[in-house]
Amino acid sequence: MNATEKPSWVENFDVVDMSKPEGPKALIGALEAGISVSLVKDITDLDTAIIIKDTVTINLNNHTLSTIVDKTQTDTDGASKHFYAIDNKGNLTIENGTIETRGIYNREGATLTIKENVTIKALDAGGGACINVKGGTVNIDGAKLITNAGDFADTNTGWNPLKYEPSVVVVYDGVVNIKNATLESTQSGAYALNVMGGKVTVENSTITAWRGVVYSANGSEVILNGGTYKFKVLVDGTWYGNWGTIEDTTTATSSVGWEMDETAGDCTLEATGGVYTFTYN
Repeated sequence: MNATEKPSWVENFDVVDMSKPEGPKALIGALEAGISVSLVKDITDLDTAIIIKDTVTINLNNHTLSTIVDKTQTDTDGASKHFYAIDNKGNLTIENGTIETRGIYNREGATLTIKENVTIKALDAGGGACINVKGGTVNIDGAKLITNAGDFADTNTGWNPLKYEPSVVVVYDGVVNIKNATLESTQSGAYALNVMGGKVTVENSTITAWRGVVYSANGSEVILNGGTYKFKVLVDGTWYGNWGTIEDTTTATSSVGWEMDETAGDCTLEATGGVYTFTYN
């Protein structure tokens, strides 16, 4: 089915009535055919990821789109695992409502725009992320992203961010722009931003996470606006910290070196904004 062909079971190109038996089929079929949709009722039983290949908009219209548990799979801890809601390979805009799911994929070459008045919740206790960025461009402006990452392995059992994805946003490649947004996870083991590669820019946003604001791997770039950030260094499964505070005027002190200790708490960075480079030996 091409993007200009109207599915026989879609009465209206723009509105999907979830009260009708063909509602979920209409939602998936319309979007995969390149037709934008606007919900008129909650959908609570989506059992597959919607594949986006064209330029479309999902107007949730103040409703909730939820995926169900995939009974054929479990996470590494044996917990339930929901389906991903969307696999974006095109140009997708999401507006006005809530999505509850394992997460949303954004692929290489794709563009995902999440507007204000959107809330995305990653449900699973054993993994997942609100947005899983494999590449492309993701623009988040005014949205709220919440993850329930569960109790991942802590420092005593060698928690490894390269293995798991307990994050609000995980980035492997591509460009992510976050503005006027709220990123939140209060569960143990969870980062707000788990950046394995690519470039992430954060502006005027509120970020809360139990494990830390950012995990940034070698080769990635994270630009933060001014504010107070707390962090530790992970080496071979052990976290090292320092009770001190790094300010913009700390150049001389940092050139001497900060002793990192596994018994210490978080390092604190008082940043006015820009790019900060840390070298750990």
